[in-house]
This record gives sequence, structure tokens and C-alpha cells, in this order.
Amino acid sequence: SMSRSSFWQLRRSRRLAGAVPMTQQHRRAVIGGWYVARFTNRLRLPGEALGLTGVQVYDAQEHRDWLAFPRPLIVDDLELQRTTSNYLPAVVMSFGLAMAQASAQSTLAPLAAYTVLRRYWDDSANGLSPNDPVSMLAADRNVGEWLASRVSPVGAPAERVTPSLGDPELDRKGLLETISAIREALGRDYLAPNAAPGAVGGGSYAVVSRPQDLWAVPFFHEIALDAFVVLGDLARIVAEVAIPVPGAAGGGPTIDLAG
Repeated sequence: SMSRSSFWQLRRSRRLAGAVPMTQQHRRAVIGGWYVARFTNRLRLPGEALGLTGVQVYDAQEHRDWLAFPRPLIVDDLELQRTTSNYLPAVVMSFGLAMAQASAQSTLAPLAAYTVLRRYWDDSANGLSPNDPVSMLAADRNVGEWLASRVSPVGAPAERVTPSLGDPELDRKGLLETISAIREALGRDYLAPNAAPGAVGGGSYAVVSRPQDLWAVPFFHEIALDAFVVLGDLARIVAEVAIPVPGAAGGGPTIDLAG
């Protein structure tokens, strides 16, 4: 950890958005996937499972198992220990490390966790256009299915939203309250007034005007705008998503027609 800290000291001249080989659309899809996976108990952090020392996401489609992000991450462990919030920007920042590992090993396996995370938000081949409705995102389907069943994979961490005795509408309300609280904190403490629609600013790190104050700014500040925008889309998805009714797919009877 100390060697990583020494290596990176004064080496990065750009903020995260300019230092990671991702387009804005890709970066926000990964961040959106993080929130969807986290809220639906498909992403776990160190200490949230026995012996777990890295960040993992559950691949429900191909591997049916937990996939790991680079370990160690490119960010100093001391930075991660300050707050679990720093794991999100640290995972995004480590995308370049995963690309280097993929090149060195001649396999795409190191990038698999990032692909899964992105697909929780948007599983289209080329990404949606800005004019497409959020209901076309994979997040809409993933959130709707989770609200209907609240099923978590084996090894999932404790639920991020308080269980509501199986009432999907109460689950929807609880999830919206959680998203709103996070987004309100970001818009107040991390963004300048009107940096994005709904951001009021005025908080501790909304405006950093002196260079000497930069050292005290939380790492999450570097993705605050992306997270604020993504959470706005996620709030709309949660508010509007149609919750699937068990047994309603296909519109036919649910009895065994073969006896």
C-alpha cells in the first residue's frame, strides 16, 4: 500500500474523468451499474463476505458466480479505509489497470467484472442515445425484477434497503428514499450551484477555490457529477418501473398443463 502511494504521488495530473480510458457514456454506465448492483445485493465490498478482501460483482448471466475487480485496486488502501464511498471511484480508476492486465495475460478475463457492472445499467451493444427513454435501459428490467422478488444470490451482503415484508411498493418507496438522500448530499456538498439540474451547492466541497484545499477534498468528488446524473435517472426508473407479477409472463395459466 505504501509503495502504491509513493508511486502515484504527484504522477496524476488529471481528474478521474480525464485519467480513465472511458467515454462519459461508458463511465456513467459503469457507475449506474454499481448502484443497481449495490441496491439489489449483487455487489459486495471487502469484509462483506467471509475472507473477502476485494470488490466483487455477481454475474447472473454467464458465470453465475462472483467476479473480482483488480486486487489490489490502484488506489491506496488508506484512502479506501477512510470511507466505503471511495470504493466506487477506486474501481472506476482501476479500469486502466484491468486493461493492462488483460493485455499482459492475452485474455479479457480481467475486464469481465466491468462488463457485468455496465450490463446492470445498459446491456445494449452500442449504448443508448441521449433521447432514448430510461425505460430502455437494462437497469429498468433489473430493478423491476428485484422489486418483484427481492431474491439475492448466494453470498450476497446484507440488503441495502430495509426488507418490507414482501410489499413491492414499500420497497419502491424505500429505494427511492435511499437514492434521494444520496443525491441530495451530492448536490449539496459536492457540486457547485447549478452544476446540474437540481444541484443546490453550498456544502463543504461544492466549490474549492484555493489549491491548498484540494488535499482535503474526498476522492468521491471526482465522480460526483456522474453519480448525481446517474442517480437522477435511476430515481426515474424506480418511480416508473412496472413491477412484474409472478406467473404473469405469457398471460397463460400457471398450473402444470402436462399434469
